[in-house]
Amino acid sequence: MIKVGRYNNKVARYIGKIVKKNTDILIEWVFDNNTNDNYGNFNLTNESGFTYTTGKVGQCMVWPGSKESYNTDVRLRRFFDANNPYSINFWFYVSYPNLSLFQKILFGCDGLNTASYKRNWILIGPNYNSSTNIIFERANKDVLDASCSCYMNVQFDSSTWNNVCIVYNGQDASLYFNNVLYPTLNKYSWDEGKAINMGYTDDGGNGNTIQTTLGGNRQNNRIQFIGRMDQFRIYNYAISQNDVSVLWNNGNGI
Repeated sequence: MIKVGRYNNKVARYIGKIVKKNTDILIEWVFDNNTNDNYGNFNLTNESGFTYTTGKVGQCMVWPGSKESYNTDVRLRRFFDANNPYSINFWFYVSYPNLSLFQKILFGCDGLNTASYKRNWILIGPNYNSSTNIIFERANKDVLDASCSCYMNVQFDSSTWNNVCIVYNGQDASLYFNNVLYPTLNKYSWDEGKAINMGYTDDGGNGNTIQTTLGGNRQNNRIQFIGRMDQFRIYNYAISQNDVSVLWNNGNGI
């Protein structure tokens, strides 16, 4: 079963049996008045304007709609460069009234500027004239990877917390919303003007140009997220459907 760790005074609390190694959870941002990664490798940097408030569990961070959190560590993007399996699970709460107007970035990670680098994005907003979509994009540089670039058309309450889980097995993606596995609606063309304008200049491996972001893309402020996120975890394997339920925890989070 999944390992779930929340660190408080150096003591970890776990849900379920632990059979995975410590290295199997890649990132844990719980936003308890900071943007530290509880596993120590990928702390986030905030621009000014962020605040904290009561979250799904403990505290959460509030995105103002004009800023983003980011990490420039090249090791994170190199992980996403390959066809590695991974899972992303988090809670979000939107704070803008009309989802049909704009796409908003929840998570974005462009790999290095090489022929094989991958773009990995999770967005919320309109696609094919629908105002309630969770959009997952994974593509090679300049080429849409149609096997797992998809969206799910969901109806959800924008005035409460919602849970998203993306499970990528190295070839295809499964999309869960509030513990329900949704059929993925493939495929659509990559929106060059919106989702991937993060800057493509390779700086020789130092990773200062292309960044991993939450709530925006560091280049185009039309699609920055307005709202709250909490309990953001990335695992370096494809978690099971039961694991998704553990993270959902009857709608309570963990």
